[in-house]
Amino acid sequence: MMPGGHLATSVALGGAAYAASGSIEAAAGCFAGGFLIDFDHYLDYLLFEKQWRRPGPVSFLRYYFTYSPKR
Repeated sequence: MMPGGHLATSVALGGAAYAASGSIEAAAGCFAGGFLIDFDHYLDYLLFEKQWRRPGPVSFLRYYFTYSPKR
């Protein structure tokens, strides 16, 4: 799944967790766990694709949404 898909499902899961439990902590945990799973993609972006000049999250998401990965 692409980072945008993880973001969308994490928002939905966090919202469902908050609606079911009323716990902000549970909602934040669901969101963080679902979206931070993409951290390895970010490391690939920086280390293997050599994108140190544009390390920001917006350029990272643009890179993956345009299907630019080389490996």
